[in-house]
Amino acid sequence: MKKFPQRARQAGFTLVELMVSMAIGLAIVLALLILLVDVNRHNSELGKSSRMVENGRYALQVLGEDIAHAGYWGGYVPRFDDLTFPGIPNDVPAALPDPCLTYTPPWTDTQKSLLVGVPVQGYEIPSPVPSPTLGVCADKIVRPKANTDVLFVRHTETCVPGVGSCPAVAANELYFQVARCGTTVIDPGYVMSADATALTAQNRDCTTTAELRKLVSNLYYVRDHAVTVGDGIPTLMRSQFGLDSGALQH
Repeated sequence: MKKFPQRARQAGFTLVELMVSMAIGLAIVLALLILLVDVNRHNSELGKSSRMVENGRYALQVLGEDIAHAGYWGGYVPRFDDLTFPGIPNDVPAALPDPCLTYTPPWTDTQKSLLVGVPVQGYEIPSPVPSPTLGVCADKIVRPKANTDVLFVRHTETCVPGVGSCPAVAANELYFQVARCGTTVIDPGYVMSADATALTAQNRDCTTTAELRKLVSNLYYVRDHAVTVGDGIPTLMRSQFGLDSGALQH
């Protein structure tokens, strides 16, 4: 009787085993994907929080430095605030200045006295926000957040133009100059002008021209959005007094 050779027995996965292993593999991949998405989301939120904290720290630093120098006029002290002034001061602020007053034509002595005498001003933005927002600077305070404040800070630069890293004197900018010569009396004791020919106040030697310091006038408020209207991200805004389309204004 003829015998046929037996075939070798084959080993491997059954269909059921293959399907079970594929299901386990997919579950592991899905778990890893969920973990990756959670890690990325966590990193994104952590980055946003870090940027928010850093922006807040920087904003407080800028505000703090600006407010600390409010009312610094390069050595000039308003008479109503000068305890050594012998007479009756005639520069007591009788009203609040217009902090966004355009320098065309040049400010009067009364207007300049108010700006110097009231170096810090504040207003509240009520809820709902009125329109226009304020009686002053309505075109500068755009879409403010309700129940916040508007702050105006004025002083002169702490550095002298052209000395060290301080920018040099620029044409048509507004500068402040203290008159220190005792023989040449200037009322009210300083010169504030954008005209270089008017900045002729002298030092105590009554010979050399007194140093100039650039006027700093900053407006701060909180806008109700950051980039796009409606994004809901409150943003600290600052408007600085300077040249705008050739005119000196905020």
